[in-house]
Amino acid sequence: MKDVYQLLILLFFPAILFFGACEPANNASKDAKNIDVADADSDFHEAKKIFYNLPSPPEVSDMLFSESGPVFNEAFLNRVENVDLYESSVKQALNLGIYSTDFSFASIAGQDQIAINYFATSQKLATRLGLSNVLSQDTINWLARNFENKDSLMDIITVVYRRSEAYFNENGEPDLALLMAIGGWTEGMYLATKLAKDLKYNTKIMDQISEQRLSMEIIVQIIESNKNEPNIHKYHEKFTTLNGQYKTFSNLLKEDLKQNKPVSQSTLKEFLKLEELVAILRNDFIN
Repeated sequence: MKDVYQLLILLFFPAILFFGACEPANNASKDAKNIDVADADSDFHEAKKIFYNLPSPPEVSDMLFSESGPVFNEAFLNRVENVDLYESSVKQALNLGIYSTDFSFASIAGQDQIAINYFATSQKLATRLGLSNVLSQDTINWLARNFENKDSLMDIITVVYRRSEAYFNENGEPDLALLMAIGGWTEGMYLATKLAKDLKYNTKIMDQISEQRLSMEIIVQIIESNKNEPNIHKYHEKFTTLNGQYKTFSNLLKEDLKQNKPVSQSTLKEFLKLEELVAILRNDFIN
């Protein structure tokens, strides 16, 4: 499947935030020792550019925390009880991405027990998809020691991707990697739009949402390239529509901020349309 590696970064970046909070172990990672970044293909180098444009852990934390303290609403998350509803590999892949983003959000907000529950749920889906060995304990240990170093994170992401890609290709299901990624991205946008609205249309969060325009365009491009895949085709029109609304909202917000004025009513109207489209897409994923 074309360019899936670029988009997988959007899935595993939230997981990085979670594992970065883990306690480092004493054993060195065998995976990290065996990584040869020089052997990475052109997709890796293009993905690396995208990764450096994604918000860093402190920036994501700043996005999810108001000036008055951490903002968290468990009701926004996909309930862990829903995990047994996902019997098809398509639903399992989509919701592995969603649950991965949810445990990242809970971890950032300091909700340790909730984060543990979502990690366990993610692991359950990963096992069902045959990915239980993708994130080995050695890999997690290495990640915990190096989560502030983006180059090291890229090394780990390379390992995780190549394991996932190999598994799905061997089983004739490369589309599942893409579905995991778009599930995780969509959940991130869902949580962000809900937070912005809860905080009375917080300008900082709305601006962070707008800054993800690049990742939105990447998603649309990859879906366009793979729209003939049966499991991808059904989402082509929905993401194309979402991208159009994303552009409208982003352009209006950019003008408001450039003029250093409060968010206009026109911008708020387009934001609400964006929020609705994201919610519809996300609800389709989880139900």
